[in-house]
Amino acid sequence: MRYLDWGTKVFDGFAAIGWPTAEVAAGYLPDLEQPLTTLNFADFAIVCRDDLPEDVAYLATWCMVKTRRALESQYTHFPPDHSPVTYPVDPVAMADTPIPLHPGAIRAYADLAGDTGDGQILIWS
Repeated sequence: MRYLDWGTKVFDGFAAIGWPTAEVAAGYLPDLEQPLTTLNFADFAIVCRDDLPEDVAYLATWCMVKTRRALESQYTHFPPDHSPVTYPVDPVAMADTPIPLHPGAIRAYADLAGDTGDGQILIWS
């Protein structure tokens, strides 16, 4: 495995739209011998084109919010500082993205405001 530095030009470009960097400590990943600067992927983001139909963006967002407890349960065996997913997953934090939300996603987050995730736990199969 080889870890590549993206360079300041790439990081500066992402910083201009509000996407911060993070540092991965030496030894955190196999054979990572020195700290590595990368984009902050503390959580995940789904990026789509502007012309994605609104109903599709709404459904994707609805599914992410409604299935978050199932997703969390798949990562609780990782120590929190090594988990690829921050949990508990917080829809308010999910909606706070470094890039603008799709109008369908905005509507879904508004419709699901206050959803605790403690009701019917949906899961995919």
